[in-house]
Amino acid sequence: MGYASMKSKSLFVALCLLGMALFAPAQEANRQIVRKVMPVMPSIGKQINLSGTVKLDVTVAPSGKVAAVKPVGGNPILLDAAVSAVKQWIYAPGSRADTIEVAVVFNK
Repeated sequence: MGYASMKSKSLFVALCLLGMALFAPAQEANRQIVRKVMPVMPSIGKQINLSGTVKLDVTVAPSGKVAAVKPVGGNPILLDAAVSAVKQWIYAPGSRADTIEVAVVFNK
């Protein structure tokens, strides 16, 4: 294997790694919650002894405020309460906006 061949393979690997870094999803794994508001069980949920989990995609602004909440799954009865609570959460500031998947659990 010649020097030119090794050099081109190294360049290819470097470009692949750079490409993966550029197209990775925007998410900081260490984005900590500074203020967490617990959801309030809807009255109908209390009446029927409901429990469950609501999954949400939460967009967090660089300031740490929740910029957007998109429902991903869960019981529709619990959805509004979960979204309302998560919109009040505050995360630690970061260098960019991040999208984080959140699971809000409702227990009996």
